[in-house]
Amino acid sequence: MTIPLNQRVVLDTDVKVKNLTVLGTLEFARNDLMLESDFIAVRGALRIGDAINPFKQRATITLTSDVTESAMNMGSRGIPVMGGRLEVYGVVPIALPTAAAVLKFQLCSVTG
Repeated sequence: MTIPLNQRVVLDTDVKVKNLTVLGTLEFARNDLMLESDFIAVRGALRIGDAINPFKQRATITLTSDVTESAMNMGSRGIPVMGGRLEVYGVVPIALPTAAAVLKFQLCSVTG
């Protein structure tokens, strides 16, 4: 599958394709989405969220190829970006305190 130059496609459902070449723009809609492909090449733009509105949903990209030979000396799997842009903006997860950290805080906060 090829997304042509100057064309914008919004991915709004789970997709499984053999190969994907992005010459234009592929943008993930604000849904939990899965994209499966043996190979994905980006020469245009692949966008998941943006700096102002990070992607809060779950985006899963799975490379399904069983090829073990290196392609163009870049390994057997990956998303090569050749003259294009891979833009992924997500929400930074908030780390929950460990039990030890909570206990230490409580012990330090108690005054006699």
